[in-house]
Amino acid sequence: SSFLGRYGSPVKPAAMLGKAHDGLGFGRFGDAAAALGGDFLLKPGQTVTLHYLLAIDTDVEAVTRLIDKYQSPAAGEAGVQRAEQSWMKMLDSVNIRSKRDDFDLLNNYWLPYQAISGRLWGRTGLYQQSGARGFRDQLQDSQVWLPIDPSATRDQILLHATRQFVDGSVNHWWHALADFGSHTACSDDYLWLPLFTAIYIRETGDLSILKVKTPFMDDPTEVTLKEHCHRSIRRAFERTSPRGIPHIGSCDWNDGLSAMGVEEKGESVWVGMFLASILDDFAQVLELDGDADKAREYREQSKKYAAAVNEHGWDGGWYRYGTKDSGEWVGSRQSPEGKIHLNPQTWAILTGIASEEKAEMAWAAVKEHLLSPYGPLLLAPAYTQPDPDIGYITRYSPGSRENGGVYMHAATWALAAACKRREHDTVERIWNSVSPPVRGRDAEAYWAEPYVTPGNVDGPLSDKPGRAGWTWYTGSAAWLNRVSLEWILGIRPEWGGLRIDPVPPRSLGNVDVTRRYRGMRVRVKFDAAHFEPDVAPELSVNGERIEGCVLTVELIKRLARPADANGGANLEVSVRWPANAAAGVGVVEAKDEREPRRIGS
Repeated sequence: SSFLGRYGSPVKPAAMLGKAHDGLGFGRFGDAAAALGGDFLLKPGQTVTLHYLLAIDTDVEAVTRLIDKYQSPAAGEAGVQRAEQSWMKMLDSVNIRSKRDDFDLLNNYWLPYQAISGRLWGRTGLYQQSGARGFRDQLQDSQVWLPIDPSATRDQILLHATRQFVDGSVNHWWHALADFGSHTACSDDYLWLPLFTAIYIRETGDLSILKVKTPFMDDPTEVTLKEHCHRSIRRAFERTSPRGIPHIGSCDWNDGLSAMGVEEKGESVWVGMFLASILDDFAQVLELDGDADKAREYREQSKKYAAAVNEHGWDGGWYRYGTKDSGEWVGSRQSPEGKIHLNPQTWAILTGIASEEKAEMAWAAVKEHLLSPYGPLLLAPAYTQPDPDIGYITRYSPGSRENGGVYMHAATWALAAACKRREHDTVERIWNSVSPPVRGRDAEAYWAEPYVTPGNVDGPLSDKPGRAGWTWYTGSAAWLNRVSLEWILGIRPEWGGLRIDPVPPRSLGNVDVTRRYRGMRVRVKFDAAHFEPDVAPELSVNGERIEGCVLTVELIKRLARPADANGGANLEVSVRWPANAAAGVGVVEAKDEREPRRIGS
């Protein structure tokens, strides 16, 4: 009402006519806002170019200098070009060329750009004007830096360690400038700290991060990051049910399950899988750091959680999600709604907790009940009746967001699980169902921008199935980028080195991809049309045939050559599958004649 005026419209806002101004700015609390207006005559056939400036600096004089510097259209355009060039330089560490423009454009430019600009720097978007840092959120976003600048992931990890309390709990989110946050009983937040510490060390080999000391939120005493990670894990041990499954507390990764465990009795099968995997990875860290006894303890605890999940969480055809405080199962065949949830099935596969028999059945259930033309549904069927003992997820309209929609963050894990199952046809099916450029071809149905990932897509019970929303400010961008690079293209850091094991959809065709790994430029070439799911690939590195598909650190040191001035790689890896080796197919030559694509292309 302040800006448009009573019965006003954006065509002729009252504020621009000097008829509405309260002296306090616009918005509920007088938030800063500005509007520009002016008059000019446009003659028939005439073209007029306009540009405007937003300048920010420490004082009026500095702002005035910025305005003077950029007042000409040429200076403004040059500034835009410099910004684009800086992004291109930053994102140059990964370069993918295939026959699929959507795959290349997303992973070369738009996914890392979305994660860095929207999630890590801006921390805001159209659907959520936040500015806050989420404990689990920005740790996951920071994985986008691993092939670009791992030190930025390191900084993010150490920042989050400062938001931990002495008992191992953390701020669910916090605002940096005002320095306040939400301290909740969420059951997974604090576990992302040891997980990403392990992921960072696995990528870089940098054990020195473990010795960096930071304080607690409620105690200025500084302890090492290693101790912060132990506190997180110890808190999870303390919040475990008598039968060995972690309590869900006020929620787990699925914030909408907000009432299952408020009495600290409800359980999360998914957290059990998550924790078991973290214990195995952090045990690797401890062994590298010379702490064999603690590593052994964590491995034993991991086995106990895995056993409890398999004994109590298996429902005969898939894994249940968890229990309410009352002990009633959620995500079970006996559940009236929400019978099957996606995350326990995908994480049972990704963590290796499920036996081959259970993994096959759980994945078959995913394909039968959860894969849709709009992407993998988070659960099915959607809740149509509110359940105060499950949480606010049941109060969302059916098919929207977590309630039976596609939650893109979890959909990326389903994509990784399809790769681990080596089902290249399912990989292609899922990719086509979630790729914004593909879905965006039907703009009326898809609704959202076709170049960034949405947070969610409406499921089949929505009145607009397939409609995407919550773009830009979603953790799915960094995950889709990592899954594409590490699982679809198969260039995946492991504790033994760098694994090269693609599971590509055949539509990728000839693939030529370069990424950085521990200071090296690694270039991998293969023909996706010749992928064989039942056999391991054969690798040649700088012309030398090697055994297995892992480039160990020792092998990398032995075979690496200096990168040339034209951007040539230290390691050139050719991939073929044995069934095609005799025919001399499966290797692709570089296609350097293709021009680099602009970010906006």
